[in-house]
Amino acid sequence: MKLVGMESGSNSLVVQRAAAVHTGAELAGVLRHLRARDARLRQRKLLTYRQLAAKTGWSHAIIGEYFAGTALPPTDRLHHLADLLGATSEELGALAAARDHAEELRRPGAAPPAARPSRPGSITPPRRRPHQLPPPVPAFVGRDREVEGLTHLADLEENGLSAAVICGGVGVGKTALAVHWAHQNISRFPDGQLYLDLRGSGTAGCPVDPDDALVRFLRALGVPALRMPITVDEKAALYRTLLAGRRALVLLDNADSPAQVRPLLPGSPTSVVLVTSRDRLAGLIATNGATRMELEPFARP
Repeated sequence: MKLVGMESGSNSLVVQRAAAVHTGAELAGVLRHLRARDARLRQRKLLTYRQLAAKTGWSHAIIGEYFAGTALPPTDRLHHLADLLGATSEELGALAAARDHAEELRRPGAAPPAARPSRPGSITPPRRRPHQLPPPVPAFVGRDREVEGLTHLADLEENGLSAAVICGGVGVGKTALAVHWAHQNISRFPDGQLYLDLRGSGTAGCPVDPDDALVRFLRALGVPALRMPITVDEKAALYRTLLAGRRALVLLDNADSPAQVRPLLPGSPTSVVLVTSRDRLAGLIATNGATRMELEPFARP
């Protein structure tokens, strides 16, 4: 028996997302949603890649590639995998069509997806995909449990669990962990990665004002200076509009306070937010439902 909860029929988020798929990475995002939904409805932990490998007879490595979007599953494998994760017959059909569309667009000479014409006077800019992450951390080691925890958070994003606060003292590696995980999981965020050092550590000048932060992000998302909203509330509303439904990552480094972070939170759970801070940001946890991850210094040998 399929456990589909509130996502039956044409209201299924799987069907809606599948209709918008153009790439293997976007198809992988739908599979991750299915995996998270299956765990939620059955009230169990996410099926691991090894468990799925045991059920399918495939290697856990190739299953990982299917969920990361680095490999496009053949139609029969996609059907089997989605069926194991509780997809309905309508969802299976939508996924098969999405997979074929993604494969067709990968062929040499294939036309890119048609862009929607903008209305005269519209403030919505052309769709941009910023890539602002700092370079990968060289020779990153340890923190396997924390890396796994962040991955689990991203897998549960459809349940609204889309913000994590990585906190800890000076030098414990908060930024290194966030940047390392972001590069490891960059295929999850085909619509872009935003990054900003909010300078809340007190070591690099004054903390960045939310208004200034929003201006930087809106510019990165393609808003021209002449169409930049005036007030913070208007900027935040446009920012949320531009990220609505997009699979993007927002990395807010060295946050000073919940008040600094709140205007920078997208309104859509399809985006994931990582916040690093020396402060525990209790207000962000209590009011905005963020998840806290506290880092301890590595034990000395």
